[in-house]
Amino acid sequence: MLSIRVLFVVTGFGYGDTVRVKAILDELSKEVKNLSAMFLGYDHSYKYFNKKYPTFRISGYNFPDSGMEFKTNRFLIKNFYLPITWLKDYMKHKKTIEKFNPNIIISDFEPVANIIARRLKKRCISIFGYDPVLFEKYNKKNSILNVQAKYIEGLYNKSDLVIIPTFRKKDDYSNVKYVNPIVSTGPDDLQSKPELMKKLKLKKEPILVMLGGSNYGVGLAKRILKETVNFNEDFIFFGSKKSIAGFHFKFAKNFLEYLKASKAVITLGGKLTLSECLVFKKPMLIFPIRNHVEQVLNAYSVRNVSMQGDFKKIKDSISIFLNNLESLNEKLKLLDVKPTGAKEAANIILEEITRE
Repeated sequence: MLSIRVLFVVTGFGYGDTVRVKAILDELSKEVKNLSAMFLGYDHSYKYFNKKYPTFRISGYNFPDSGMEFKTNRFLIKNFYLPITWLKDYMKHKKTIEKFNPNIIISDFEPVANIIARRLKKRCISIFGYDPVLFEKYNKKNSILNVQAKYIEGLYNKSDLVIIPTFRKKDDYSNVKYVNPIVSTGPDDLQSKPELMKKLKLKKEPILVMLGGSNYGVGLAKRILKETVNFNEDFIFFGSKKSIAGFHFKFAKNFLEYLKASKAVITLGGKLTLSECLVFKKPMLIFPIRNHVEQVLNAYSVRNVSMQGDFKKIKDSISIFLNNLESLNEKLKLLDVKPTGAKEAANIILEEITRE
């Protein structure tokens, strides 16, 4: 095959999906010399890919909540007209997309990709962290989570293929294929810990507080920030370019260097950060967004090698976590987590393209 054209449709909510797609694109670029990529995105995904690739803005999900709970009813109301907007987005960019004539369409995780694929009669691959098999194991008859699960599984069914990064490889089934965690860089690709400590000017191993690019982590950050004075630790906060009470989050492209040099991580339940922590074998204190099906499942899947915090008892949660770091480190040492998901996903995509 002389050239391959891939249309990526990437959600802009937070940074995780953008980083995941970039890692896969890097692996595709290694395998295909004449690779052309076009992007549809918004917010974080648009801002990132617009700098390097032909990128066009679309409308995305509206997440109205800023606390630590995902409220399904409010979400549905705020996004009631979104399907109509998706059609408008397609019509707006129709000529450009048709001219590009992609070999395949990759969605992470935007339903408009399925609409475009059907209209162009192209195959669509969806990439997302939600795992139906894990949900069946976890499900405690939570009606809110069930609604979200049915919606996501409906989108999976409309896709020709689904790629799910997982912390523990499972057997593929139906149109679902599992890959190892997708991270942009492995620990062996970075300098040694002492070298990084010196480079980053760290006096001692820090506790990283990683709250992503959404509004959900702001409330948690405020609570944690108030409690840091009670601990003899260096806390470094990472997240979007926001500030709270005069305190600014650190936004660093070299986050993984800080991660390798760190002692432990406090985070939400996003797939990317949990994947990075497992690959780098860092203890995790997780505060998953309540009633957010993917985050709840992510935290559940690593329950044996992490701790889950109580939002109402931040100080106690941190204290218990710090007292159990040695035990968590021992458990993490026994894990064999391979950071090969991006390469595996790229190979699956190439295999699907060659079916033409």
